[in-house]
Amino acid sequence: MQNGRLSLKESMELAHRSVALALAQSLATVEDPLRLDLPPMLATAGQAPSAEMLRTMAALYFQSEMEQAGIIPVAEMLAASRRTLEMRSARVSRKLDEFAERGRHQWYDRQSRNVTFTRLFGAGAVANLHDGASNRDFQQRLATLCFTLTNYQRDHFWGQTPGPMRETALREAATALLFNLGPRQYGALPNAARLIQEQLRAAIDLLNDPDLASLFGARGMWDVLRRVLGKETPDMGRLLTRGQAGLRLLDWLATVIPVLSNPAPAGPLAASNSAVYTWAASWLAATGIEMASNNVRR
Repeated sequence: MQNGRLSLKESMELAHRSVALALAQSLATVEDPLRLDLPPMLATAGQAPSAEMLRTMAALYFQSEMEQAGIIPVAEMLAASRRTLEMRSARVSRKLDEFAERGRHQWYDRQSRNVTFTRLFGAGAVANLHDGASNRDFQQRLATLCFTLTNYQRDHFWGQTPGPMRETALREAATALLFNLGPRQYGALPNAARLIQEQLRAAIDLLNDPDLASLFGARGMWDVLRRVLGKETPDMGRLLTRGQAGLRLLDWLATVIPVLSNPAPAGPLAASNSAVYTWAASWLAATGIEMASNNVRR
């Protein structure tokens, strides 16, 4: 990582570490860690997630953006139609069979993934969710945090310590995002994140296979996605940037939970050389929010 910029490989590794840490703690308390049924939502208002749970949510946020990019859905589509593909590669045939088999018996299907993403982040096309199940405020809370970070950086830019108003605004934005996610945590989240992460890794491995790419006259995963999706191809660069920046922003937020819990702060919440400012600016730009404007509601 250089200057806060990330590669897909680095983001996948961070998501994997985040999931592994939370899952290790949850296995001691979850009676059946392999259950796939989504439990009822917690309703305790203002309950902030732990750092470990927030990192699990960070991994899930990254996964939700990659879902919109079509990585797992296209891999599922190819696995479902594998008998009709003119595939001469034994390696790719084996990968397609394994992907289809694990999709039937181990992994979340597309509807279940989207239910999880909608409950957490208001993302995913899901019908018939009852009122309040979709976290419609998450995007606004994250945008406000990013916008507040860009303002906060300005004091550092001029060699000053951010003043009390800047400090208060940043802490309030960070706390508001935590309180938004708090009621959305439930016991099966670490396992959900693990299963979706496994599926995402397998999908990336499949779509990056050169023998599969040659079938579509493509080079690499992103080109395969474009060839398969055609006119339905989303802005994958925007989604990748949002996913990677959001992953890092929530991971950073997990590191400052102890500082936010201290009623007498000893220093700035974000250091002058922190990469969090780059991630905030990248997320805003990929979301289509102009940094110089004041159109983010507070």
